Amino acid sequence: MSIQSAHDAFYTALNANIAGDTGPMHAIWSEAAEVTNLGPFGDVLVGRIAVLAQFDAEAAMDMSGTIVPEEVRLGEAGDMGYSTCIERGVDFM
Repeated sequence: MSIQSAHDAFYTALNANIAGDTGPMHAIWSEAAEVTNLGPFGDVLVGRIAVLAQFDAEAAMDMSGTIVPEEVRLGEAGDMGYSTCIERGVDFM
């Protein structure tokens, strides 16, 4: 999978999660033991179970709106790929 494809899959899954559908996020999230996530609530979560539990809790918040990534930068460093961006919330209620 290309870095662009991974970036796009993440934001598709994130917006599905905001709408209450956790399936896409569960499908794309890494199964590696050392996987981490620093989300909007400020805690650094370590491990797939902890990370997905937080996404599940967020999906249950009955939110609306979408996250739009802006000023996206993609890069590679050795065997690692990354994307950075500014996330803009649109129509959140």
